[in-house]
Amino acid sequence: MKITKQQLKHIIKEEFEKVASTSVRQSARQDATAQVAGGVTDSERGIIQTLLKQLTAAAQSGNITSGNVFRLADLLSKELAKTVPQQPEPPQK
Repeated sequence: MKITKQQLKHIIKEEFEKVASTSVRQSARQDATAQVAGGVTDSERGIIQTLLKQLTAAAQSGNITSGNVFRLADLLSKELAKTVPQQPEPPQK
C-alpha cells in the first residue's frame, strides 16, 4: 500500500498531537498531586489555574511584557516574594 507524502504528514501530525496531549495531561496530574501534597486547597488550585489560563490567553493575543498586565504581574510577584521564601527558578528549556 502506498501513501502520499501529504497522508504521511497528516498521520505524523495526528500521532504527535496524541503524544503532546498525553504529556500535558500527565504534567497536569503531577502538578495537582504535588500541590495537594504541599497543602494547596482545591480553591487555591482553582485560582492558580484561572490565572494561568488568563495569562496564557493574554500572551497569545499580545505582548504581556509591558503595559498594565506586566505591572500587575510584577506587583503580584513582589507581594508573593514577601509571603513565601524565594524558590529557585526551574531551568529554561
